[in-house]
Amino acid sequence: MNLPRGTLESIEKWEHAPPMDYLSKVDPHFSGVIRFFERGAAWDVFFLLFEEGSLIGYYTTRGDTPLEEKLHSVIEGFEVEVRTFSPKEMEIARTLNGEYLLKPPIKIPELGRELEAESKMRDFFPDASFIAEIKKARQFRENFHRRRSEETSL
Repeated sequence: MNLPRGTLESIEKWEHAPPMDYLSKVDPHFSGVIRFFERGAAWDVFFLLFEEGSLIGYYTTRGDTPLEEKLHSVIEGFEVEVRTFSPKEMEIARTLNGEYLLKPPIKIPELGRELEAESKMRDFFPDASFIAEIKKARQFRENFHRRRSEETSL
């Protein structure tokens, strides 16, 4: 993900907490990027791009775990960097990262509910193959929307 520099708002270290706990305290009108640096051998990095309180895109470097699982997992240690973007920087971020944008965006409060619903569904349907099929369907939908948006932008 290519992003403008933005304005550094905060850097925090969290231990033994899910990243979703951090997201639940984010300003509902926030525009910018939140980066989670998972501490440890891999140093996985997650970029979450927000515009006016909505998650509009994300990108993961390293690591194969889906974002939904990572945000709800209790992580031994992670660092959070928050940078706000001006309207011009938001425009640059959108332009440079079209392939990582979500259709439709997810509001911060809805993000928590969606992820909670998925974890409850996991408890209700302990069959791993059923959960795997749901993930495949979601991935297919994301890939389809990504390809369609790429085709229309050409």
